[in-house]
Amino acid sequence: MKALSIPIFRNYIFGAFFSEAGNQMQTVAVAWQVYEITRNPASLALIGLSHILPIFGLSLIGGITADKIDRKKILIISQFSMAILAFSLFFLTNSNLITPFYIYGILILSGVAQAFSMPARQAILPNLVPSKFFMNAISLHTLQFQMATMLGPAVAGLLIAGYGVSSVYLFNGVSFLVFI
Repeated sequence: MKALSIPIFRNYIFGAFFSEAGNQMQTVAVAWQVYEITRNPASLALIGLSHILPIFGLSLIGGITADKIDRKKILIISQFSMAILAFSLFFLTNSNLITPFYIYGILILSGVAQAFSMPARQAILPNLVPSKFFMNAISLHTLQFQMATMLGPAVAGLLIAGYGVSSVYLFNGVSFLVFI
């Protein structure tokens, strides 16, 4: 817990938690919405492919970029991009303009942003804490990720039940801004 005594790391870890929880929530919301629109289980496979293929294809480039360019800038740009994409899902859904095609396209773009965000997130930790707190920072980073992956889908279900699928997209967009 000593790493939490460092304000910049504390801000990072809480922001990362909200950002990851928002990601997990959006994963649930997208699957729910695509199935509601199509009623086709096969369309759910396209969700995963749309999102993961850009990550697989660009992760090495994202890692090299995180080594060459300021990681903070990469995180700000990627998080801002993902916020715009989440707000796009929110507005398209509320305007009744949403289609699976738009969702898959937004997921592809989100995957591109994540291919740069993920390596930068992991590589920035040594810049945030002194080396004596590094192992503690890694543990806390892992803990926040695991908590976000467990709580995010549960909160998404509650939001969808209470306020509709677009509320999850709104929360996710805001979560990226909190991280920035």
